[in-house]
Amino acid sequence: IGGAVALFTELEELLKEHGDRLIDNQAFPDDLANVLQIAEGYLGYVHKREVDHPLLLLLEINLIRGYANKQPLGEFHFLADSLPADNVIDFVNEKSADIRLVLRRARHMFQQGLIHAIRGTGQSGSFRIMSHAVRRVHQTLGDEREKLYWLLVFQVIEGFAKRALTADKTKLRTLMAVERQLRQLVQGNCNLDQCYPVDLQRNMMAYLLLADLQSDTATKVMRQLGLETCEVSDRQIAADRALLGSEGEQSFSDTMSLLKDKIDMLASLIELIEDDELDQQSREEILPAVLGVAEICGISGLATGAKLFGDYAQQIQAAAGGKLDHKLIESIIDSILYLECLLLELEGRVPNIQQLNEINKKPCQEVIESNITKHAEVQVIDQSRAKLREVMSRLTDMQEGVGGFSLDDDFHEVFDTVSGATRMLNLDKASNIAKQCSQYARSGKLLTDLPDEESMASFADVLVSLEYYLDNCRWDRNFDDAVLDIAEECLEQLK
Repeated sequence: IGGAVALFTELEELLKEHGDRLIDNQAFPDDLANVLQIAEGYLGYVHKREVDHPLLLLLEINLIRGYANKQPLGEFHFLADSLPADNVIDFVNEKSADIRLVLRRARHMFQQGLIHAIRGTGQSGSFRIMSHAVRRVHQTLGDEREKLYWLLVFQVIEGFAKRALTADKTKLRTLMAVERQLRQLVQGNCNLDQCYPVDLQRNMMAYLLLADLQSDTATKVMRQLGLETCEVSDRQIAADRALLGSEGEQSFSDTMSLLKDKIDMLASLIELIEDDELDQQSREEILPAVLGVAEICGISGLATGAKLFGDYAQQIQAAAGGKLDHKLIESIIDSILYLECLLLELEGRVPNIQQLNEINKKPCQEVIESNITKHAEVQVIDQSRAKLREVMSRLTDMQEGVGGFSLDDDFHEVFDTVSGATRMLNLDKASNIAKQCSQYARSGKLLTDLPDEESMASFADVLVSLEYYLDNCRWDRNFDDAVLDIAEECLEQLK
């Protein structure tokens, strides 16, 4: 069993060479107990499934290696048979001052996203801004092999954004290495080992394999790199690790994100009922949607939510002819508001059992009343973000030459709305940036048949920075506005 052999070989070497030193380490006994518990679960998993995936034990292997002062292993060590012999890049060209300026901005955006991805807060927004930063690097560089590498990194970040890749400690450490890459390129370094370390190149290829993305671009990148398909995906590894008993902060954060998705889906269906636009297919989706919310609430320890939506599921099943009572619909809407307020209360933290018990004892109305103002503010922020993302989507299509896409003559009104909304929330710096965006939009420079590519790219940087800032203001109104410095710099350049 290769996974167990790899783990216990590391453990044996650690105890032989460093056993005496570890006697006084207070954290080691607990870590060792957790490792052995996971190892026991892994042996049972292999016996039951008759498959051996050493990647399931990578976190434990690297934990043991850390105690031995060894460098952590990357996923690529266990996927060597699926990777090509050649590296992506074997030469680094010099970069002009203009290119390095763009790279500096891209690095700044990447840093902002990385910081909060590591903290586990606002991760979806974190990966969006990191994805945009890497896309800017890909657009800016001229060497074809470098462009291919950064297109590879872009696909990997997309994998994180789409939750095809889990943001565990090993992968976050790799993303930190990407930030160091950008720093070297910004400084004008042409040393291959420092700018494009071999292990990092190979880990990025391994991540693309594990993401198992089905998009045309991902397939094209895999073909260009000569990558073989992989027998296991990161989603499967994450699901199977749950069977080994591995839980923690990251899993709770992911569960809350999943709960929000389930709530949003149910809210959309309820809205169709209120507007009397619910077709038969959507009607059949109501019960699974309610059951989905109840299930996730139960998994995450939100007992009140689990009971509420479990009861609703029973009432829906008992409804004559599938017609839902108006009072039932109102109750579901109230409970959706309760869960949305609860998510706001829990955002950015992982409650312990005692805190969960206290939450479950609170009456629903108390939770709503204590969070209703913040809930209203979040709705305003979300509307502003949605408008910005719509403009960003159209701008991206224009940049990529997708036919039939252009900006409306009155698209400046989007920024007037965002400026007013953020001013109402006392987000003065964001409001001022949105106002400047409106002024630039009114200039008509992006409405010509052939708008300047660099201007489009810089304006996109503004939009992404602003949207990322607002995304994080959803859960922290005192969020550091340093990312808006990029927006201000780009707007100054556009003037």
